[in-house]
Amino acid sequence: MSKLLVGGIVLLTAGLAFSPLLVRERKARVCVSTAIPSCFYSAFIWAVYAALLVMRWRFGQRGRRFAWGVVGSFAFLLLTFWGFLLLSPLHNP
Repeated sequence: MSKLLVGGIVLLTAGLAFSPLLVRERKARVCVSTAIPSCFYSAFIWAVYAALLVMRWRFGQRGRRFAWGVVGSFAFLLLTFWGFLLLSPLHNP
């Protein structure tokens, strides 16, 4: 599960790094200056995944506790994704 979490954080980091290059609208060039909720949400999810990895590697978090942390964070992601997508001015004309 930790390998999948590392893969997820690598892909999320790449997505956050390349998103300004892929977006064609001028108002969405920089996530922080335009205060787009989905950018903050993505950064929050990245921080949660990074915290899980730090707990795993630095503090020896293993077994059920680590598994429930990953499952809980993924459930949070699934349950709140559409709400933040609806709040984003980029996705709502």
